[in-house]
Amino acid sequence: MSEMPKRKHVDNPPWNPYRLLGLMFIITNVVSSILLGINWRRLGKPQWVMPSILATAGAILLGLVVFFVSLSMMPNADFAVVFFPGMTLILIGFGAMFTVAKMQNGAYEKWKNTSDMQYVYDHEYNFRRDALIGAGLVVGLGIMLFIMIRLDA
Repeated sequence: MSEMPKRKHVDNPPWNPYRLLGLMFIITNVVSSILLGINWRRLGKPQWVMPSILATAGAILLGLVVFFVSLSMMPNADFAVVFFPGMTLILIGFGAMFTVAKMQNGAYEKWKNTSDMQYVYDHEYNFRRDALIGAGLVVGLGIMLFIMIRLDA
């Protein structure tokens, strides 16, 4: 009977990126994106922490600011005019969050299957592929949002 390899102790094991992404439904998108950013340090890429947080949380916060500024400056404007620009930025932030989670998942799966951080450190990330998937998600959600707004008008 074959034995399972013993798990090595890791002081700061990586977090499951899809679980962190799912937290946006319980906590805010901003907190979820910050946790995804912090997870880069646990995956051996501390240089990617701040760019990740700025791209994800920054787009979401900018979207909220644009939405509320538009609402305050144009209180009698058509809802779509006020809603769509801010929501587009929020969707871009969500797409960036999904891209980060997708990128992290490959390294996380290697750690989960081997418990060897060397496999995580050696993992090759495919930013272009994962960013295209995230962008496709943003475009798809944006089209759905646009159709929903137009149907309501």
